[in-house]
Amino acid sequence: MSARKNLCIGRLTRHCRRLKQAPRRRQQPILIPDKYVPYVEWLKYLQSATQQNRPWNHLVREIFTSDGNDPAPRPAAKFFLERDAEPHILTRDVGRIFFGVDLQCAQCHDHPLVDHYAQSDYYGLFAFVNRSVLFNDETQKKMLLGEKAEGNADYQSVFTKDASRSRPRLPGGLELDEPHFALGDEYVVAPADKVRPVPKFSRRALLSKATEGGNAAFDKNLPNRLWASLFGRGLVHPVDWHHPHNPPSHPQVLELLTKEFVASGYNIRELIRQIVLTEAYQRSMDPAADRTARLALAAQQLPALEQQVSTLEATTKAAADHQSSLYDQMQTARTALAEPDQNYQKSVQAALALKKPWTDAQTALAKTQTDTTAKQAVIAALTDAAAKGAEAVKLLPNDAEVAQASTVFQNKLATANTELAALQKTATDQTAAVEAARVKWQEGVTASEAAYAAYATVAQPWEGLKQQWNTARTATLAAASQLEFAKQQVQQWKQSADYGASLAQLAAAQGAVTTAQTELSQSQQAIVDQQAIVTTATTAVTTATQEVQVAQQQLDASKTEFGNRQGVAKPVSDALADVDLALTKLPGDEALVEVQTKLKARFEPLGSALKEAEVVVAARTTEYQTATGKLQTAQQQMQTATAELTLRQQTSATKATALQQAQAKASEAQSGVNVAWDSTVSVWEREFASRVEKPLTPEQLTYAMSTATGFLDPQRAAADAEIEKTVPKASIAADPVKVAARQHQVEQLLRERM
Repeated sequence: MSARKNLCIGRLTRHCRRLKQAPRRRQQPILIPDKYVPYVEWLKYLQSATQQNRPWNHLVREIFTSDGNDPAPRPAAKFFLERDAEPHILTRDVGRIFFGVDLQCAQCHDHPLVDHYAQSDYYGLFAFVNRSVLFNDETQKKMLLGEKAEGNADYQSVFTKDASRSRPRLPGGLELDEPHFALGDEYVVAPADKVRPVPKFSRRALLSKATEGGNAAFDKNLPNRLWASLFGRGLVHPVDWHHPHNPPSHPQVLELLTKEFVASGYNIRELIRQIVLTEAYQRSMDPAADRTARLALAAQQLPALEQQVSTLEATTKAAADHQSSLYDQMQTARTALAEPDQNYQKSVQAALALKKPWTDAQTALAKTQTDTTAKQAVIAALTDAAAKGAEAVKLLPNDAEVAQASTVFQNKLATANTELAALQKTATDQTAAVEAARVKWQEGVTASEAAYAAYATVAQPWEGLKQQWNTARTATLAAASQLEFAKQQVQQWKQSADYGASLAQLAAAQGAVTTAQTELSQSQQAIVDQQAIVTTATTAVTTATQEVQVAQQQLDASKTEFGNRQGVAKPVSDALADVDLALTKLPGDEALVEVQTKLKARFEPLGSALKEAEVVVAARTTEYQTATGKLQTAQQQMQTATAELTLRQQTSATKATALQQAQAKASEAQSGVNVAWDSTVSVWEREFASRVEKPLTPEQLTYAMSTATGFLDPQRAAADAEIEKTVPKASIAADPVKVAARQHQVEQLLRERM
């Protein structure tokens, strides 16, 4: 056998051990591993069952029926023994571990959280185990399981006060028929002091009917649990929470696995092989990269599923209404049982009261008979002694002591015969008393049987309605499960659709961000462009200002020159004017004419120079005006460019704000996508579209670390050396089967030591 196979068997054994060992609820008592059955024996039992690939139903049947008396399957009784055969603990653990239903909170009333876990479900299982008891076998010095023949599973809701009684009923099934025995005829071995009771009919053994095939709860339980062990979550999850409001993620898959599991003869290895060969098991933990097809499928599936939900709601309501009507009828029929049931219980108590005098009389008679037998033995001995004494007297007639001894024997014999006669008379009287008590007891039994017959007749309608109600309830549960599955499918597809919508919102938001970024970039470029224009305008203003300054200087210089020339020419001009005036008064005056001639000669170049200066001033004035106009134009252009720059800066700020808002919306949309994606991944994991990331158990981590660090190597070598003493490797080297068996022994010893 390969090390890999050994490892797989070891893991499967550990899984089975965890599956069957400790209860999960903190309020339940902690199980003591070696209380009645050593833990090592339990471990070997499971390892052997795994190694032999025993069918699951055979293993469970042995666990259900083993009483611990037979040494071979005694470890199987650990499940019941370690729970002290306490019926409520057994009801909870049997339901949870073997049927996948945690009925703990349905003991006193219908389950407060699960509408479909009824108090009747709890007591249907309770009825299988409530008669089991512990028996301390002092001879063998070990604890065994016994079973009583009496004990009903009566219950009443602490809330509604509805009361009922249940025969054994497997989850999802109908109440099972059981034989009725008259009082005194119930036991193969009747209970007595230091005697283990064994009834003719065992309710606990009836529990093994679940292993015969056909009980859906039992058949689905292990496929779902092994699926959960391999995948990290079950098709039904949690694995002990099977009910319509928690339907399988893939009902068809669970049905197929269950069908194949039963068809294989409850072959665990074959079941594991089928699971690990599925595409689901071989998928990556990473979700599929291409999600388009699935998102498109969501939009296609939703309308039909929503219509299916509407149809199933109507179907489920009709089934629930029918079930409710039958429940009312059942409760009404139950009220008619009160008096017959009370009469039957009274007759049983009366008969049991009559049984004690009979039992006491039998005990007294038995004691008298024992005393009589003992007395007869004494008489036989005394008779023999008296005869031999008489013979001795004949042989020794003169021996007084012999004669005296013979007389003593004769007297003792006479006394013993008298006492025997008294005992025989007492026995005769007691025999009559026993018979009289038996007759009365039998009359009581007959009366109780008549009362039972009357009760059974009246109970027939109620029993029939109970079966009808259970059948209707099964139909309601099936419809409710289909409805809940459809609702979950709608919800899951909606989550996928919501993820698609969130992706669309994110795409739109990211598009808005891109647009805002483009517009902001364009506005920023426009600012850069406008800043260049402003710079050019500023340069133009500076240049124009400089030109105005130059023109102003030149104008001022020309005006100064004109003033200077005017200052020189004006006196000459004024003098010439005065001479001209004087000549008007003194015409022809030679002196004045000469002066006039000289002044004209002098004024002519001065006048020309003054006119030239005046022309220059005019030109400089024009140039100044031109420069000033150019400056004003440049300043106007700069103001316009600066205003445009300010506008563009404001626009850019608006675009930046718009970008921030778009980015915030995109971030919000991304968060929405992340949330929707997490939900979608959870849905896909529940649907096994991708693998669940499953952490190692503490046991697996310890084993892995011990192997990786080499800690197990010397332990395994020591175990191998121990096995070598009885099974040398050399002696079996040629037989692969024996080699594999030896390796299994080594691994088993290693696990025991660990």
